[in-house]
Amino acid sequence: MKIGDTVIRTGMFETNSSSAHSITLADSSGIVNKLVSNCEDPEIYKIDCSYSFDWGPNSHSSFDAKLAYLILDNFNNDLIIQAIQRHSSIKYLKIQNVDDGAIDHQSVGTSHDLLTVEDVENFLFNPYSTLNIDNDNH
Repeated sequence: MKIGDTVIRTGMFETNSSSAHSITLADSSGIVNKLVSNCEDPEIYKIDCSYSFDWGPNSHSSFDAKLAYLILDNFNNDLIIQAIQRHSSIKYLKIQNVDDGAIDHQSVGTSHDLLTVEDVENFLFNPYSTLNIDNDNH
């Protein structure tokens, strides 16, 4: 075989050794009812986006980690704010350290499967809904 030849391996497992992120939505009955501002202004919620969502394995269930993931994944801001306003008087997000956060390139767009405000609400406000970070190296 010479360089440039194509090899087809039928029935063979192949991997690109990268991340495999997924979102698990729990039953919506687990949604918590209230979000309180973490700033002096009760209409602002401060979010630190300096998370590194890379290979894992790990799981995130905290509101802040899941919100940071949506922001870093360029998710629909209108749906985020609508979901937050269902549970608080917060109208604005003060986003910090977005340049220090990252999502592994193979998993960008994972959050875009959340299609409705109800999906976003369940993801953010349900501690049983999780962001799962893994890789295909095992």
